[in-house]
Amino acid sequence: MSSIEAFRSSINKYTDFARNSRFIVIVPGSPETSEFLALRCEEAELPGRTFSTFEARTYGPFQKYPALTSYNEMNLTILCSGNQVSGNFGSKVNSGLIEKRFFDTWMNYIQNPRSSGGTPDSIYWNFSYKKTYTKDIAILHYDVVGEADRGTARREPGSASNISSKNQISYGVKIINAYPTSINQIALSWGNDEISRLVVTMAYDYWEPTPMFEGVEGTEFLQPPQSNPPPISTQIPRNNQPSNTGSLEANRAELRRLNERAEARNAQTQAPGEGPR
Repeated sequence: MSSIEAFRSSINKYTDFARNSRFIVIVPGSPETSEFLALRCEEAELPGRTFSTFEARTYGPFQKYPALTSYNEMNLTILCSGNQVSGNFGSKVNSGLIEKRFFDTWMNYIQNPRSSGGTPDSIYWNFSYKKTYTKDIAILHYDVVGEADRGTARREPGSASNISSKNQISYGVKIINAYPTSINQIALSWGNDEISRLVVTMAYDYWEPTPMFEGVEGTEFLQPPQSNPPPISTQIPRNNQPSNTGSLEANRAELRRLNERAEARNAQTQAPGEGPR
């Protein structure tokens, strides 16, 4: 097989390559807030992992050994919204930049630079306990063609396609104990009419793969609606199973018959004048 044919065979096997534009980021909060931030996140990064190594030599050349795992910080680029109508997120008119307000509030919870009276106070420069301000963030990557379309995605023109199987989650990670370490400045200029963007740098402890969004906090809006009731199990619960009294009595009766037959055979084999064996 030539290299070109092998390349085409590899493409047809998986139907397509992964695309950077098919992703969604879930930041825990209320269902409305999570959906709002997920739809505004323009850029994100699937996290990596690095081993710090050291060199050692017993005999021969030096060899490297892993000594420490490190995780780089993650950047999120979020589109900033304009003014919101009254009622959204408990806000009023003229309450734009909801995304920046969200992360400002998060960072102020980590460390509040002002006292309740609104004046600087050294006591309020202390940091909160880490477990009180971290969240688990999920990044989900979507496939171009779902499993049901594999092998049939390259149909003849005009043929039907299983649209419902497209855009299936193909990869996902859960960022453990994430929190913002910095939010960038937003440059304002009369000569620039582009959309305002907020870049947030997130630190975290580690990440782990999560194949599906079930069980990930903040993904309630991604859950498919329950159009049909769940199937009813036909298995009888253990505490409601019918009594086995009838079968138990039958086993006892069969055991009595076997004992009677054995005693009868023993009586027939006894010699004259001998007692029971």
